[in-house]
Amino acid sequence: MLLKESNLRRNILEKIKTDPGQWEIEIPNVDKEEIINQINFLYREGYITKPTYGDNTIYSMAFVKITEKGEKLLEAASPKTKVSGILKYVGTYVLGILTPLIVAWLKKKFGL
Repeated sequence: MLLKESNLRRNILEKIKTDPGQWEIEIPNVDKEEIINQINFLYREGYITKPTYGDNTIYSMAFVKITEKGEKLLEAASPKTKVSGILKYVGTYVLGILTPLIVAWLKKKFGL
């Protein structure tokens, strides 16, 4: 498997979101059995609704929907969320450095 499980799961969720009527999910360089294992995991853990099963395996993904939990997973992995987290960290770091300098400057400037 070339993708980590978490990335593969997000990839599957993205495919369901962008093309909700597809019968089968295919991902280049990923074995069909691994995709089925991850779809079963996503269903068991409540990230998607139940696929259509036949002969004890997934027959169709045509009516599968992403649950609220699945949407949250996609949102947490979005570039916007990642950039926002980085900016918040950098902002807090910079503010932590600048605050004592600004306070010292104000004390010197205004004799506080």
